[in-house]
Amino acid sequence: MQPEILTWLIPLPPILAFALIILFTNKSNRISHSIAVGAMLLSWGMAMAVFVTAITTDELGLHPIASAIAWLPIGVGSLEIGVLIDPLSAITLFFVAWTCLGIFIYSIGYHNLANPKMPKINMGFRRRMVGSSRCMHASSPLSLYLHSGC
Repeated sequence: MQPEILTWLIPLPPILAFALIILFTNKSNRISHSIAVGAMLLSWGMAMAVFVTAITTDELGLHPIASAIAWLPIGVGSLEIGVLIDPLSAITLFFVAWTCLGIFIYSIGYHNLANPKMPKINMGFRRRMVGSSRCMHASSPLSLYLHSGC
């Protein structure tokens, strides 16, 4: 798959997991955690694929992995929203993906699945992870503002 498309898809599994957990599996800690960690594993895999592609690309600083779509027409042109992977955002993508995955795995023990009296999954926490994973490869200040999970 093209790295530009893969970069757009990185935040999608946690977003879908968030909706699935809220709508259907909120009553079961085990299923909810499995869905959340599985979604983060998918995002981690996509992030690592983009990272490997980025570090093996010659002159990534001069020719970054980028994709943008016209979002809001204004006058003669339009505002664009997109993704951009340059050397700095590739390294950030690497560390944020590993950190998010580690936190999701750690949260299994934190929420103590053996004790049903423990609080449910913190959905605000999951939303912030989605926002962080989206903000790490925003291509413009507009993209960064629209994904204000940062």
